[in-house]
Amino acid sequence: LNQSKEALQSDDKQNIQNIQEFLKGDESLEILGSRVAFRSYSSDRFPLIGALYDEKFYKDAYKSLLWSKNKAQKLAQNLPNIYLSTALGSRGFAYAPIVARLIAALINDEPLGFYKSLANEAHPARFLVRKLKKGLV
Repeated sequence: LNQSKEALQSDDKQNIQNIQEFLKGDESLEILGSRVAFRSYSSDRFPLIGALYDEKFYKDAYKSLLWSKNKAQKLAQNLPNIYLSTALGSRGFAYAPIVARLIAALINDEPLGFYKSLANEAHPARFLVRKLKKGLV
């Protein structure tokens, strides 16, 4: 994984090779400029969308998730007025409308307009909850 902030000629050459089939024999491409950009993504490839959670509360309130699968849980607490929309990866434009709708619904305490499971899959605390369920925290 290349994390260099400098444009590399090897990347330019690779990009030209990747589009070679579309050039139709025209080999006279000239690189006029390059730039470096990074896309953030999460380990499970879902974006992080939703209210920023209170990690201390989660660790205290849900520390027994491993042993309490069918018991009632406390309602989650989030940090007030802080929402995340990150780790969209290469699908940022595709996710944009649903991300905007989700965050607007959370801010205004409105119905989501889609399945709650989708909001749970993108919730920023999901990695912490998974660890708590496995007893790793």
